[in-house]
Amino acid sequence: MRAGAGRSITAPALATVELRNQGQPVIGRRIQVAGELGDPRFEIAQGLPRGHSARMGLRERENDGARGVFHDGVSISVNIYSILLKSIVSKQPPSEPNRAVHRLVQWIFEMAEMSRTMRTIGLIGGMSWESTAIYYKAINEETQRLLGGHHNARSIVLSLDFAEIEAHQAAGQWNEAAALLRDAAKTLVRAGASILLLCTNTMHKVASAVAEATDATFIHIADPTATEIRKHGIRTVGLLGTRYTMEEDFYRQRIERSGLTVLIPERQERDDVHAIIYDELCHGLIKDDSRTRYQAIVSSLATRGAEGVILGCTEIGMLPDSRYVNLPLFDTARLHAMAAVAESVRS
Repeated sequence: MRAGAGRSITAPALATVELRNQGQPVIGRRIQVAGELGDPRFEIAQGLPRGHSARMGLRERENDGARGVFHDGVSISVNIYSILLKSIVSKQPPSEPNRAVHRLVQWIFEMAEMSRTMRTIGLIGGMSWESTAIYYKAINEETQRLLGGHHNARSIVLSLDFAEIEAHQAAGQWNEAAALLRDAAKTLVRAGASILLLCTNTMHKVASAVAEATDATFIHIADPTATEIRKHGIRTVGLLGTRYTMEEDFYRQRIERSGLTVLIPERQERDDVHAIIYDELCHGLIKDDSRTRYQAIVSSLATRGAEGVILGCTEIGMLPDSRYVNLPLFDTARLHAMAAVAESVRS
């Protein structure tokens, strides 16, 4: 893009930024840019990475200017116009770059890189569908928070029939259950997913089989959970979940690998936690007496030395009320969802 005589706006300006991918808008946001704006076409061009360009225009004229296209087919179009246009002046020296414009440039390309590289998240869900809905909502809320505008996550949900999975669990047929999950992973990857989430704690018993089924990035649910716990400086943590998750080693050992000590409830407490998950939460039933029971179990874990509690079943976050417990609660479904979004938008 050729440099030339500059123009500037001496009033505050509003910038509308739009990124398009193959003609479809994938990013849009309005931000305030205060102060003088030098010739936006020249200054934007100066701030672009090599091989990139942008379309610029001013409201008092038609939005002329060259439209630039990224090498991968993503193009960016920017319109800058004055809210209170008081004067248009010329010949702003190019040697005096305008800070506001360069802040805008930096923001544009941070957002452009996120959108250009946003990867598709594949969710192996339906275990149960109640928690899959929580995942879907959390993933899209976090993506919108990070990227703004009308953004949501690029995602694909494959919801399995939990009756089949639960029957295999009860019969100890973990290989058969793993085969269903492997097929689901392959289906999602064929559909375009490059990040995979297994939206259940219990079925991470067969996580390695799912992770090895494809070349997609597989995020183990215990890893972002352990990371968040360490951020709180906690060393000993309680674990609530299904009987399989609490009593078998596959989950606890993954957490303990991070240097944490894991406590599980007493036998009757474990029976109650498990029953409430399968008989109530998987059916969307939220009962006050069950909430009270969970809060009592959390208090019992605290008495035994727990400094926080893992909600190690993706439905459990529906139940405890953090206002009535005296320990930090780590909701694995939400932490798993946040980790997927971070991976999706990571440049």
